[in-house]
Amino acid sequence: MGQYDLTIKHIFSSLADDIIEYFLRLKLKKIEELNLEFTTVEKRQSDMIFKCQTETGDMPVHIEFQSDNDSKLPYRMLRYSIEIMEKYELPPYQIVIYMEKKNPGCSKN
Repeated sequence: MGQYDLTIKHIFSSLADDIIEYFLRLKLKKIEELNLEFTTVEKRQSDMIFKCQTETGDMPVHIEFQSDNDSKLPYRMLRYSIEIMEKYELPPYQIVIYMEKKNPGCSKN
């Protein structure tokens, strides 16, 4: 974080509740600062991303295949979306295709 950012953060840290109430129109009962540093470095590869030309312009399309029900999939898709927007400066269309694994010796009634 640059010196300017640290200075601004320090100046406004005591006004956080006022800022939140003003901009979000919330009446706060309690406010607690969360100490969160974004230091995780993670390499993930999406399944398929295409740049598509359409009548309305270019758009990236991201297709992700999923073989099981992953409760964190929405977060992963959001991260992919943000990465695509940052790199190509276009909001992506995203498609998730679920491929259910079937157990051949098992039948559902």
